[in-house]
Amino acid sequence: MKPEKETRILKEAKNMEELVKRATIKFPKSLSSEEFEGLLKYVVKNSSTRISYKKQVTCLMSDAYSHIGGINTSGEVEIAILGNKYEGNIYHYSKSGTTTIPFRSKPAGKGAITMRNTISLDFITTPDYDIEEHKAEVAVWDDIRKLVTQYFTQ
Repeated sequence: MKPEKETRILKEAKNMEELVKRATIKFPKSLSSEEFEGLLKYVVKNSSTRISYKKQVTCLMSDAYSHIGGINTSGEVEIAILGNKYEGNIYHYSKSGTTTIPFRSKPAGKGAITMRNTISLDFITTPDYDIEEHKAEVAVWDDIRKLVTQYFTQ
């Protein structure tokens, strides 16, 4: 492989690595649904943004004794919330216009049965675009990252 091609490939890989790093805001602790929505409210209250999102709740319904091998004689049924997943858009307003930033929350992981399951805010990037082509979005991501840091240190 020619040295200049090798250098270009390494630069592109480093650029993509930086993009992924910048597009993810990891939280210092897992958040419950209420805490994550509180964080979104904090972002809206302290910036020139609006946020729209949809929330997917994953539940498990079973009779009250089936998970321990018993027989349900009471007729009771349990509903357990296994986790929440968010997807949406952050609309950032500035003098130069509106920037729409799609996002999703990242759950704690497969099989993580917990009410505190949101561990990061992930901004959705455009495939095959490098960090320079996301310049407007990166500026908003950085602003939101600062607000998230403030939220957790207050």
